[in-house]
Amino acid sequence: MKKLTSALVCAGAGAVLWCAGGANAQTGTTTNIAFAFSAGQGEALWRNENFQSGQTAAVSAGYSYGDIGATTFLVNSLSPMQPPFRITRVGFLWTSGFYPQLGIPFDATLQDGIVVGTGRLQTSGSTVLQTPTIFFESDPLQVPGAPTDVTADAVWVTVAFPETDQPVIPTGVDSFTVGLQFQSDTNIGGAPDGNPLSPSLVYATGSAATSPGILNPVFDNGVTPPRWIAYPAAQRSLILRVITAPFTGPATPCNLADVTGVGGPPALPDGLITGDDFNAFVAAFSAGDPLSDITGIGGPPAVPDGLITGDDFVAFISLFAAGCP
Repeated sequence: MKKLTSALVCAGAGAVLWCAGGANAQTGTTTNIAFAFSAGQGEALWRNENFQSGQTAAVSAGYSYGDIGATTFLVNSLSPMQPPFRITRVGFLWTSGFYPQLGIPFDATLQDGIVVGTGRLQTSGSTVLQTPTIFFESDPLQVPGAPTDVTADAVWVTVAFPETDQPVIPTGVDSFTVGLQFQSDTNIGGAPDGNPLSPSLVYATGSAATSPGILNPVFDNGVTPPRWIAYPAAQRSLILRVITAPFTGPATPCNLADVTGVGGPPALPDGLITGDDFNAFVAAFSAGDPLSDITGIGGPPAVPDGLITGDDFVAFISLFAAGCP
């Protein structure tokens, strides 16, 4: 995992809007975008918007080092695929830089990474109730620079993950979050945080942004402490899409202490008892995470009861010591 930092975005529509923190938004019509991004046999396409090439889009800029612009996908009975599944490809609309009319050059390439997490951002007023748990970050990407007219076109970028390096969404989640984490501005002299020349992402607006749920959590390092925030604009959806394929992991745990696989969560139980199981259980037990609810009152054979107690801890230690048959 690389260090996570932040994202600045702003609400509104219309010509050019300056927002708190130096973020910038602009609307325009995107044309000639090639959406060569479809699910293959046995795969599923996830999207939280209905954007089509030629529709009006919003551009949010001012992202700074480590910022994440993300989309949350809800997992329910209507989802295109049920977990566990693996993410094979991610696609997003990208642009970078403003004001070509002033002769300011665009950044040709930026070092970025795709991040994946389970869960969503949930808030009540100013209180944060839940945040995405990031467990995967791709290698840095070479993302192409935008065309010279940000109101005319954006670039459709596709990121594929090799089979040996694919994030897996485990059983039991009700949502997962995928985003683009920004690294550094290089070709424009290192634009300061929030500068409108910094990287930008493209959002669907109006009828193209119709899906329910929390669509646009943003990780913002421009505040203290750094934290996830909710994108404030209504009827606006980050154009970021995900393709998944079924995950056929090991069938059954060897015992209740087999809570995860190699590398820890979200890897599924793998029929082995290793240090990954120990570390995952202890971390989950300390955090009150349901992963550590392996039994009920009195211990096995009692089934998990929704409570995390000393019975869970004692049972885990005993079964961990016993190991797999």
